[in-house]
Amino acid sequence: MLPYEFEWIQECASTSRLLKDQGAFAQGKVQVIAAAKQTAGTGRLGRSWVGAEGNLHFSIRIPAQFISEDIKTLVPLAAGVVVAQFIRSHFGINLCLKWPNDLLLEGRKIGGILCEATILESRLQGVVIGVGLNLTTAPEQSQGLEYPAGVLKPLHGFEVGTAETLARNLAQYFARRWLELSRTNVMSEWNFFAMTHGHLWYRNLVDGYEWYRMVGIQEDGHLSLDSRQLGQSLIVNSSSHEFKWDLQMGRRMLVADVGNTRTKVGTVIVGSDGTLSLDSIASDAESVELFVKSRVEQGFAPVIHCLSVNPAGMTALVDRFRPLQVDVRALEKKPIRLTNSNYNFESLGADRGAILEMLYYKQSRGDFFWPAMVVSCGTATTIDCVDANGCHVGGYIMAGVQTAIDAICQRGALLPKFLDVFASQATSGWPSDSDSAIVAASVASTAAFIKSERERLAEQAAIPGACVPLLITGGYAKLVCSKLGDESVQLDEHLVLCGAALMALNGR
Repeated sequence: MLPYEFEWIQECASTSRLLKDQGAFAQGKVQVIAAAKQTAGTGRLGRSWVGAEGNLHFSIRIPAQFISEDIKTLVPLAAGVVVAQFIRSHFGINLCLKWPNDLLLEGRKIGGILCEATILESRLQGVVIGVGLNLTTAPEQSQGLEYPAGVLKPLHGFEVGTAETLARNLAQYFARRWLELSRTNVMSEWNFFAMTHGHLWYRNLVDGYEWYRMVGIQEDGHLSLDSRQLGQSLIVNSSSHEFKWDLQMGRRMLVADVGNTRTKVGTVIVGSDGTLSLDSIASDAESVELFVKSRVEQGFAPVIHCLSVNPAGMTALVDRFRPLQVDVRALEKKPIRLTNSNYNFESLGADRGAILEMLYYKQSRGDFFWPAMVVSCGTATTIDCVDANGCHVGGYIMAGVQTAIDAICQRGALLPKFLDVFASQATSGWPSDSDSAIVAASVASTAAFIKSERERLAEQAAIPGACVPLLITGGYAKLVCSKLGDESVQLDEHLVLCGAALMALNGR
């Protein structure tokens, strides 16, 4: 464990500036200073960072003797890994590490890390690692931030504790983890938290933008980009660069849900307050192509962020848009908030995971409370339950409304072979023909199962069934909602597309 001294002060110009003492480096002293308020903090390229009271302003001074040769060139990445691991262990969320030093949650900058080395006669004396985290207050946008700033408390949805308590806990976490770091685990953990490959970056030109595809982080900590126009690679160091992530540009994006039955492409707009709204949607092949081309002409980045449960459909989408110079990238299945779960997240389909992320997103904004249930009515009907503690406790997958109808018809030679479930409406009495009988049974059995599980979740929490929030999404959502006949049920047919946007914003 790294030995250290901790000091908490009420106000200073900069916690890092207080620790830049070469004499202390020579004495081998590890010290942490954290402040309630910081008036002249420093970000990358000398940008100012005024820290409001209630936020985290934290710096740790680590002499060279405690920095192994293995990670000397990776100290900024190592610091990012420690902070990201701490936030995951403390708050149960996986933020995004945006190279080189930004801490993002849902596309909003909630903090940053700045590492400043002290060199004497060409030898490293040590490094000061400064960490700023918006716990309760966001800085003014006039500070020239590249991203809209975020605040951890409302984005997280729970109490975050006091800045002093958090600073002491972070200091202890640094002390415990720092000497365990190696090049291998730093790179592995950085790649878990970092923005994933395939995201587009750009730099401004006189007549537009020059687009680059992110390859990843080099072993020396530099960023690797591929030029889409020039077909060549570029290595960027962290000290000074002019590249920006595409979602910084207007925060409008193209997203897709590549399902088993069809592919839906939509545009999602991110509001200044972080809200996600589906602007428009297309689903048949020809209209999708025209839809995407028109949006790119309007200034959307030439990339579609895709959730896919259909490899063949994904390949077809890639082939369709390659000639148009539009990237189609699959979102990686990495959870944002689903760390508190009794269910194996890796076994979830990408679409189901994104829908659950949206449930947690809505809860953090006060649109939901626990316990809650989300149902997706598509090729399959999936039912996911979150208990009164906010823990995803599992769910069910059953045949979708149309899938169940198809299965019956395939086994009966004289039964109708083609049914449009949207055109068939269940009556108040008993169905009087084969078509309506099959449709009514499929819809009614789905609705009945949803009701029973909602009641079971309510019973577990000792509340009335109607008090369990229920959100229904998917292509057959309206049909199932009509059978439930419950005005408290929330309907959002295309929630999965906003889920794709949420994951893309978190660097997935």
